[in-house]
Amino acid sequence: MEKKSMPAKPQLFYLDYYRAYAILTIILGHTACIRHAKILGFQCNLYGFNTALFIFIAGYLFQYLSYKFEYKNYLKKKFLNVFLPYLVLITPLSLMSALAAPVNNTFHNLPFYQKVLGGIIFGQTVDIPTWFIGMIIWFYLLAPVFLKISRSKHFGIILTCSMVYTILSRVPVVTHGLAPSTSFDFKIISLHFIAFFFQSFFHFFSYYLLGMFFCQMKEKHHQKIAQYQTEILKYFGWAFIFSSLAFLTAPINARAYGGFTKLLSCVTFYFLFTCYEERILHNVKLHKTLMFISQYSFGLFLIHQCFANLGNFHTLYELNMPSIFINLTACTFTNFLIALVFFVVVLGASCLTLVILKFILKCFKIKNTRWFIGV
Repeated sequence: MEKKSMPAKPQLFYLDYYRAYAILTIILGHTACIRHAKILGFQCNLYGFNTALFIFIAGYLFQYLSYKFEYKNYLKKKFLNVFLPYLVLITPLSLMSALAAPVNNTFHNLPFYQKVLGGIIFGQTVDIPTWFIGMIIWFYLLAPVFLKISRSKHFGIILTCSMVYTILSRVPVVTHGLAPSTSFDFKIISLHFIAFFFQSFFHFFSYYLLGMFFCQMKEKHHQKIAQYQTEILKYFGWAFIFSSLAFLTAPINARAYGGFTKLLSCVTFYFLFTCYEERILHNVKLHKTLMFISQYSFGLFLIHQCFANLGNFHTLYELNMPSIFINLTACTFTNFLIALVFFVVVLGASCLTLVILKFILKCFKIKNTRWFIGV
């Protein structure tokens, strides 16, 4: 039976601001990260590599829009708005990588067509952040399961267990773990990446559920949450700060276990933007800036690493290589300034590129530019 058309829910500006902040921290993590052993873990938890925030937002939005959920239409939209622009970007990059045949590429010793295919399927081999696509597909495919979980009386138990797993498990490492070798064939490498995507899915599972949970709570207890949200922000904020600072004294081998801090960060920034939503709305310049970044967030996610690599005199397909032009291994004030300038340059170049590409596509009478560049 077809679902009757239902009125659209109001736009959540605080979630748009949250998304803008999330993509800015992702770019910060790939540009303004001082790779000094003593503070790297601290940076990662405080402002870098915030995949967890995007997963939290995705879960929140899924729950918010679940009233009109229809699986076939849901998957269609995800394909057009997420996977199609990903394919548009990753296909030429995979061809470039296969033609150049860099020795540090995981598929270096394989036939040309397998290099291209590997680059497309496992995008991170040519554009590191796109490992996210291989993981998020499982959240999309299992959407009906998440819907059942959200309506189950055991939702709280499932959420708690998943959070415990996140805290006790290591953060999945994006690095490939497979050095180029003649002993590896396409099947072995593919199984390695598939295992990595599954590990990532289970580790980030709790963030998705946490987003769904807070959406439910806001809808059911809106007035109570609004009354106490400032106090909640204060307590979670201090807990997040202390947890992040703890990474400065934690042993190096313990810093891969950052789930507790990331869970705190998801809640902290959620309440930060719900508390300050009205203030941001009345600050026209800040509102427009954050809305622009939010609207362009997926496009920025797709292309920013290309500019980050070029800025380091790296080619688009090189991974896990030390910086050539910008060497940010020393913890100095100068390096922090250089890192911030690099962040601004990459962000500006990425935004400008997307604006130009969108203008060109519209000149060709293409209305759904999001299908091609994610915007």
